[in-house]
Amino acid sequence: MLYTALNSLSLAASAFAAETEQDQNLGQMVNAASATGFLVAGLIALISIFLIIDMVRRIRRTRYREQVRQELEAEIEQMDSEGGHEPKVD
Repeated sequence: MLYTALNSLSLAASAFAAETEQDQNLGQMVNAASATGFLVAGLIALISIFLIIDMVRRIRRTRYREQVRQELEAEIEQMDSEGGHEPKVD
């Protein structure tokens, strides 16, 4: 019984030592950021910002085109209901 308890204690101690060693290695890897990593992250951020701005412009342009199209259709429909007069074009 004592042998089993000591064996369990020994296994737990070796597992703790292995975890401690892995934690130290992980800490070294996490702190290994370099200027290249920051540069890549910055470039990705800038590209994302430019893509978002472009997308907003395109959506706004599409909405304006749709609004103008609806206004023109309404104007044409109004002209047709008034007797078919064509608008004068200068």
